[in-house]
Amino acid sequence: MSLKASKRLGQHFLKNHLVLAQIANAIEKVQNKNRFRSITEIGPGLGALTDYLRPLAFDYCVMEKDQRFKQALSEYSPPLQILWGDTLEQKWDVCPKGMLVGNLPYNISPPILLKWLRYREHFPDAFFMIQKELGKRVMATPCTKAYGRISVMIQSVAYVELVAEVGPECFTPPPKVRSYMLHFRNNLHCVNLDLLEIILRNCFSQRRKILKNALEHFKKSFPSGYLESGLLSVGACMQNRPEELTVEQYIKFSEYIQKANL
Repeated sequence: MSLKASKRLGQHFLKNHLVLAQIANAIEKVQNKNRFRSITEIGPGLGALTDYLRPLAFDYCVMEKDQRFKQALSEYSPPLQILWGDTLEQKWDVCPKGMLVGNLPYNISPPILLKWLRYREHFPDAFFMIQKELGKRVMATPCTKAYGRISVMIQSVAYVELVAEVGPECFTPPPKVRSYMLHFRNNLHCVNLDLLEIILRNCFSQRRKILKNALEHFKKSFPSGYLESGLLSVGACMQNRPEELTVEQYIKFSEYIQKANL
């Protein structure tokens, strides 16, 4: 079956068999360690990656929005569990507990990554193909230009490893940028992600400013001096810029704020 990729849905089909095999091998190695034999795939399309991964799984679930692929996905034996619709609106835990994979559309990659954080206990390991620029932000370290809100959110609860860097020629149609296949692994840390996200949104909303200015509105919800004391308790201060704090400092700062019970 030959179908054109949908520009509206941000589709770029992975076609390079060497890259597909490399991804499958990386996933199989993780499977052999954690003994999970269920795989859920986001956006399988015509099934290029599915063909490599289906033999590795007892249960295989796919989440697909594009109904044009109904025939191709219905021809697998044993059959796939198929969830039709927008993956951002679906409840992921209706799929078997195991591993999550996907060649993600660039335009919705960040919200999918953040949604995985909420489902990381159901899918302790995830393999995502994303835009290289986003991948660098995900893995960024403090005091670098790429370091920001999504860096801290993901690294607070997950280990991230680069599996492969993939060129545009490996896709059809070829994107204008290079891509990263990343392995995300739940680090088992208990973090209040909702609170951490609020803190990071305030801190990085004006990343060029020092925290004293970036948190000017946020600190009105707390007793005088409370945020200042919280930053000092984690080895930082209001004169720091947001990108200077480590992931661990942000986690401890959020734990300090949580104690306020406001």
